[in-house]
Amino acid sequence: IDAVDDLTFGTNGFYQKYGTAGLTADVMLVAGGGGGGGYGLGGGAGAGGVLVSAGATAFTSAIVVGDGGAGNGSSSGTGTNGDDSTGFGLTAIGGGGGASGAAGDANSGGSGGGGSGYGTGNGGQPGTAGQGNAGSDGQSSPEYGAGGGGGAGAASVTNPVDSDGADGGIGLQNLYRTGSNVYYGGGGGGTCF
Repeated sequence: IDAVDDLTFGTNGFYQKYGTAGLTADVMLVAGGGGGGGYGLGGGAGAGGVLVSAGATAFTSAIVVGDGGAGNGSSSGTGTNGDDSTGFGLTAIGGGGGASGAAGDANSGGSGGGGSGYGTGNGGQPGTAGQGNAGSDGQSSPEYGAGGGGGAGAASVTNPVDSDGADGGIGLQNLYRTGSNVYYGGGGGGTCF
């Protein structure tokens, strides 16, 4: 989190620093990813939002780590959105749930969920500006393939040719945690027949 305290919060916690006036921190905040849609042609879940703030003011702060959303096995619902992550005055938005097979659009979120590959409700949904990208639409004609969830680095793109589901959007590279670039916030892939 800075040159003295290189911290990773995997669970809820509390950051506190004394006696260092003007301390700043490079912060990466990642929300929980959404839950995928089910029932045969469910869309992929959107990634949790990823926020990067270089030189944020390092005050005392509670850290809340968002959980991932639950998948949905019904024919008409969507996966549950992931939970937000908060800290240092920032809020990363939970990823959008993917649409389930027969009906229902996906959810928006940090990154948007992917649409169903069957029925009329097959729209992928947008992400949150500065945190993530859109999920892709599913398609029921000419082939059946569900949309993928958006990623922090790029949107998912509908697969136009065959019955494969769409890939999830790529994540965003960051080196704060490990000292070398690692991808965070990749979207989930869509399903197919």
